[in-house]
Amino acid sequence: MSIPPDIPPEQSLIEYPSAFPIKVMGRNVDGFAEAMAELALLHDPAFNAATI
Repeated sequence: MSIPPDIPPEQSLIEYPSAFPIKVMGRNVDGFAEAMAELALLHDPAFNAATI
């Protein structure tokens, strides 16, 4: 099997960067959503906690 060549960005069907949902599961405890928002902000400073 051969590796397909890279697709030029102008031909891609996906726009980058793109927003996509991430499902997070955990215990139903106080502060869980806030803790996940803090974690998301570490990886994406533009994250909007209001989207949770």
